[in-house]
Amino acid sequence: SSRKTKYDAIFGHRKYLIPGEDDDKLLQLLEMDSDLDNCDSEDECDVAFECQQPSTEDGQEIPLEQHDSDQDGQSGDGEDQQSEDSDDDLPLNVWIQVTQSKEINTNKIKRNEQMKFTWEKSKSFQGMVFEIPEVEDTSNVRRDFKPSDYFSEYIDDNFFQTICECTNVKYMRLHNKPLNLSLKETKQFFGISVLMSLLKYPRIRMFWAKTTRVYSIASVMTRDRYFMIRNHLKVVIDDDISESLRQTDKLWKVRPLLKKIRETCLALPRANTVAVDEQMIPFTGSCGVKQFVRGKPNPEGLKNFVCATPSGLVLDFEVYQGKDTFLQNSAKSLGVGPSAVVRLIESLREGTQIFMDRYFTTIPLLEFLLENKNHGTGTIMKSRVPRAVHLTSEGILKRLGRGATEQTVRSDGKINIIQWYDMKPVLLASTNLQEEPVDECKRWSKQQKKFIKVRRPDMVAKYNESMGGIDLVDRMIAYYRIKARSNKWTVKTIFHFTDLAIANSWILYREDREKLGDNKYMQLYDFKLKISEYLLEADDDEDSDENESRVHSVHTRNKPTGYVTPKSSSHSSSPIPNNNNASIRKRQHLPILRGDLKNAVRCKSSHCSKKTKFMCEKCNAFYCITSTHNCFYEHHKK
Repeated sequence: SSRKTKYDAIFGHRKYLIPGEDDDKLLQLLEMDSDLDNCDSEDECDVAFECQQPSTEDGQEIPLEQHDSDQDGQSGDGEDQQSEDSDDDLPLNVWIQVTQSKEINTNKIKRNEQMKFTWEKSKSFQGMVFEIPEVEDTSNVRRDFKPSDYFSEYIDDNFFQTICECTNVKYMRLHNKPLNLSLKETKQFFGISVLMSLLKYPRIRMFWAKTTRVYSIASVMTRDRYFMIRNHLKVVIDDDISESLRQTDKLWKVRPLLKKIRETCLALPRANTVAVDEQMIPFTGSCGVKQFVRGKPNPEGLKNFVCATPSGLVLDFEVYQGKDTFLQNSAKSLGVGPSAVVRLIESLREGTQIFMDRYFTTIPLLEFLLENKNHGTGTIMKSRVPRAVHLTSEGILKRLGRGATEQTVRSDGKINIIQWYDMKPVLLASTNLQEEPVDECKRWSKQQKKFIKVRRPDMVAKYNESMGGIDLVDRMIAYYRIKARSNKWTVKTIFHFTDLAIANSWILYREDREKLGDNKYMQLYDFKLKISEYLLEADDDEDSDENESRVHSVHTRNKPTGYVTPKSSSHSSSPIPNNNNASIRKRQHLPILRGDLKNAVRCKSSHCSKKTKFMCEKCNAFYCITSTHNCFYEHHKK
């Protein structure tokens, strides 16, 4: 028909109109046919209505905007009214509904804020200048510290006592009988765990096996006792936690330990250069906060955001619990990664230089850091680079060769972006670092089969120097990690932060030795061995007369149940006196009948393969005392 010909002439063969773009054409059509309402046939009216009424994919019609009324500041229907530029940021071939979501409007506003700046290629960049804070030197305070003193700053006897009490409560609730775990035995349990991480047996049970038995472990605690403590290990009493706290804090089962270690980290001197990165707590079992981070050495487990110095000293951390982890954060609108940075730098002073990787870096985050008088530098995703930044294509950079660099500076002079080509383009953004001065680094060339020198911007060099701290502390933990094949995420978390406390202690110890001019410091292995010895040789306060009666009733496994006189035999000596005097017990080798043991222990004598429950209190070793032979006497008469 003639009417359809008019539509095709103006709109082509499109079936629907695009709101906001075809308004002028529609007005032109209405002027050409002012009798639109007086259609000659129902078919023509249907065609005209179809052109004005676009529909969604499910067939529901979407009314056109009332643009005539919008120009007068009025709207015919408030529910159908759109914001002025609501569809500017959508492709032309995408249909949108009239009512726009607030999230889209918010993103548009953020983009509009960024679009008010221009970006230009430049070789010079100054950035804002802040006063660099001085680092406090506290090495003299720890001049006479031993490894155990460093470790006790993180986990002291009071906290070991808390672990002891909570573990006893859990065991009593589950089995309706006491575990009788003492402070000394709790420290010995952790000492054994630390020592196991240094010896690296493939199986824990091998430490008690006959052919691979480790005396310093097996003589302190039996195998079944060790597993019993580990299976019931707790740092909090469940009944003390309210239901509301359980709902808001998914890590309430280990919160006291996290709080204790974090308090010690916060008490460390603040550095003027830090890095923020992710750290994984390996765990493959079932857990509500478990994450999978591709590319990590242990990609599956709990994710821990860490703030550390370039030397690896952890200053703060926050275990990720989900999208609500940083719900109370003032910068939560920036996203999870940037919000983690804002949370971890709360204790830092003004003027601190903060480095981060591409997961965290955004332009709004750098602006936030500048507002708080801090500097930020990090690799950045290409999708997060403002649209106004015109980046050179990868093909052109590849033709320019390795080391090609371009620097783009924002019009206000506060932020710059560098694209550096190595094996592939690398994007970095910073508030104070720039391309100059340029140095050279060695890179392997596959074509030339040798190392070649490649130009490297100063921003890249500083980034590489400062971002290695968290990788360093991760490496220190991974070297001698306390291993436990357990399906309890709480046990894995407790052991991980025990390792973190030891690694942090050693890093601080090494820094103190260097500042005091002593370069002959212990290596991490020896440092960790000293801590295990300290825990294994824990003072037994339960031998005091004041606690004798209390301990005898609640902790019988560390106390003798009686002394016996073996029956006469050809190998026996004179009768062993049944003397309970504490001073005599401390001076003499006397046997103790360990009646509390579920299973007998293999005799320590190399000529005997039998099992016994008699133990020498001074040697902490088991020897047979029977009517036919007396390994206890044969060993001690030498």
